[in-house]
Amino acid sequence: MREPRDVYFHIHGMRRYMAAYVELTVREMVENEFGSDNIAVHLERIKECLEKCDLMSVFDLDSETGMKEIDVVMLQALLKAYKNQVIDQLRLALAWNRIDVAKSDIFTDDKQWPTGILDDVMFSAIQLNRVDFIELFLDHGVSLHEFLTKKRLLQLYNRIPNNCLLRSLLTKIKVREDPQRKNFSLLDVGMLIQSLMGDTFNPTYMTKPEYANIDVDHLLDDDAPAKTTETGLKDIAMVMLNPARGLDDIDGKLKKPNEKPLPDFEQPCQDLFIWSILMIQQDMAKTFWVEGKDAIATALVGYNLLKMLQKKTDYTEFVITIQGCIDEWSELAVGVLSECYTTDERNAQDLLMRELSNWGNMTCMMIAVKAVNKEFISQTACQSVLNSIWHGKLAPENSVLRLFVCMCFPFLIVPLLKFNLRMDPSSSCYHPQAMASGSQPRKVCSRHQPSQSKPNPPLSQKSKPKLYKMENRFSKTSDYSEVQKPNELHITPGQKLYYFFTAPVIIFMYNVLSYFGFLSLYTYVLIFNFAPTVSVLELVLMVWVFTILSEEVRQVVTRSSTTLVSKLKSYVTDSWNIVDIITIILFIIGMIMRFLPYKDTFEAARVVLALNFVSFCMRLLHIFSVHKQLGPKLVMIGKMVQDMMFFLVILMIFVVSYGIASHSILYPNSPLAWSTVLQVIKKSYWNVYEELFLDEIEGNTKCTFDEILWGNGTYPRCPSNVGRVIVPILMGVYVLLANVLLLNLLIAMFSYTFTKVQDNTDKHWCFQRYSLIYEYYERPVLCPPLIMLTQLYLLVRYIVTSLCGSRLKHQDSSNDFISGRKLKHDRELVQWEDVIADAYHQKKEQKKSRVWNSKSCLQMTC
Repeated sequence: MREPRDVYFHIHGMRRYMAAYVELTVREMVENEFGSDNIAVHLERIKECLEKCDLMSVFDLDSETGMKEIDVVMLQALLKAYKNQVIDQLRLALAWNRIDVAKSDIFTDDKQWPTGILDDVMFSAIQLNRVDFIELFLDHGVSLHEFLTKKRLLQLYNRIPNNCLLRSLLTKIKVREDPQRKNFSLLDVGMLIQSLMGDTFNPTYMTKPEYANIDVDHLLDDDAPAKTTETGLKDIAMVMLNPARGLDDIDGKLKKPNEKPLPDFEQPCQDLFIWSILMIQQDMAKTFWVEGKDAIATALVGYNLLKMLQKKTDYTEFVITIQGCIDEWSELAVGVLSECYTTDERNAQDLLMRELSNWGNMTCMMIAVKAVNKEFISQTACQSVLNSIWHGKLAPENSVLRLFVCMCFPFLIVPLLKFNLRMDPSSSCYHPQAMASGSQPRKVCSRHQPSQSKPNPPLSQKSKPKLYKMENRFSKTSDYSEVQKPNELHITPGQKLYYFFTAPVIIFMYNVLSYFGFLSLYTYVLIFNFAPTVSVLELVLMVWVFTILSEEVRQVVTRSSTTLVSKLKSYVTDSWNIVDIITIILFIIGMIMRFLPYKDTFEAARVVLALNFVSFCMRLLHIFSVHKQLGPKLVMIGKMVQDMMFFLVILMIFVVSYGIASHSILYPNSPLAWSTVLQVIKKSYWNVYEELFLDEIEGNTKCTFDEILWGNGTYPRCPSNVGRVIVPILMGVYVLLANVLLLNLLIAMFSYTFTKVQDNTDKHWCFQRYSLIYEYYERPVLCPPLIMLTQLYLLVRYIVTSLCGSRLKHQDSSNDFISGRKLKHDRELVQWEDVIADAYHQKKEQKKSRVWNSKSCLQMTC
């Protein structure tokens, strides 16, 4: 008996009419398969099908791949119905998410794609997170500059799913700024980005009026209310059911007839990248990262945004997903920087210090520090920049001893010290490990010789000629001349003195010496010269502390944040600044109490100032940040203090419970007084450190049961007879738990913290160095108390500048952390970075493909 499919095999390919013998044969086949009922109806249906045999598809379900490929056959059958409507075919392939069918059946060599024809399906692909289709459309001529308009970008932000984190964050901003507005604006997006990146980051959505002043409700008034990505699938389904109507409806939603196109974005890849990151669509964000510019900075921005978004959610699985994305962006930023530095150190350092107008006028290092990306800051390229800034014009081979001698005897500066004539952060670079160890640094690049000795990273055939041309262009157009004039090689003695005293390393050393002098003076006053009558040394001490306070105020005022509140928030994020605040407040309290005309307050002032001296000594720990071995120990101390705080919460439960129980048994019906409360806590707390008070508990000391005698303090109270038996047993259990169990738990926590920090010693130290170097780069040349002269000068200059307005400019506005030079090869530098990033991405994808193929082979073998 024939299978049912044999009937269709028999008639498929015939003409659209049946000869008599064919009809008879078909009748017999139908009758054999389905019986004699309604044969005429079945034959008529077969004839109707044969009238459009070009739309018929035959598929064998019983084949080996039958069930696996049935969706492909169904899609191909639908594509036949739209063989003259290519856009509808693309929508169908997009709805079925079959990129293989789109490549094989739609994007063929004989088809030409006019400009803009793929924009609508590109929009749908972005909404549906179809990364493969986005890459396919980009490969076939979609221009993001022409595709991305303000309207389309606003549609993307307003069609976010209701359960998306981004929608909840934007809703809070919209309700706060303009509750009457229906749709999210680009200004809302800019505020969200600024809140995540920090107020020093100025998004273009906030700074440019053409973005900030968009009437979003008017622009999107022809759109339906905020849709989810399901809308795209519904629209595509409409095309499948009614192609003539569905296509017109979808086009009408995205574009009006004769609508004048809106201005394009300068960096559409950047705008789509930000949208993808905020939507936490990692693969799509990587696609736009590859297509865009400024690969290192873009990866760091993605790292920072995701790190802040991670703090906005409490869902464990979501947090783990975001953490994986964060690690990947950090790896991409570090990988591209390493490839750039391997290829050309000088250009890599220029990339780190180049001010990025499209990323809030920040540099790569600033973005990395803002995101606390210790992995990035610890890279050799970043540390080379920091080394050059730290030493200023001084040659790094000058030893610490030589610098100290010149600090004491400045007339030795000219003959004794060596200077780097062009020691800016983009000129010569030194290996960071050399500085840390104190040995002479190894010079790894030179301004005069292009770094062509190191091999370039593996490039594609497409990328190699690009890189070769740009290297030649760098060597020809670089603004560093190959031959210097003789007078440019000479530094006058006056310049040497200026370079010496303005180097951050020298400012740091002078401040350290000054601080030791301050502590010596404070020690002398506390121990030998603290009397009711104010001495001259006390006045000097107060002036000295005032100069320290004024320096902290200057640090707050000169921060790059926009408002005073944000400046204060930025200031207190540094734990050392919190220590400074507490220290200065303690000193002020002590001095106020010292001048009150009471004996008790004078003694209290002595105690407060003694504690204040301890806090001043704690500030010495900040100096160790510059040392590679001692710096990470500060991180360990900080983390161990956090561990100890959590431990104390647990310990106090045991201490209080045991203290109350033991005291109630030993001394029943004690009087209600503060001394009783202190006695309860004191004994149980010191028991932890094996101070057991056994003589007192067992009644071996002279004591009394007379309430009058122990009440007035003549004799101590004797413990109860029951307490002498029960409390030692209770103490044994308590000491076992508190001393043996809990303290060993604390030691284990400390060991874990030590190991974790020790494994990342270099990262912690490098990041600490950045903060310290930046602080002393910004500090005035003079140290306290002479720093008051500099602060008076800055105050006068600020007043004069404010009165004169724009007529008076700062004479020295340079910043070694930002490349102030307008490089002639800036455009070539960006292109060079793009080529290196493209090569790195290709190498990474090839490695991933090899790993995948290896796993597939192993699975097939097993």
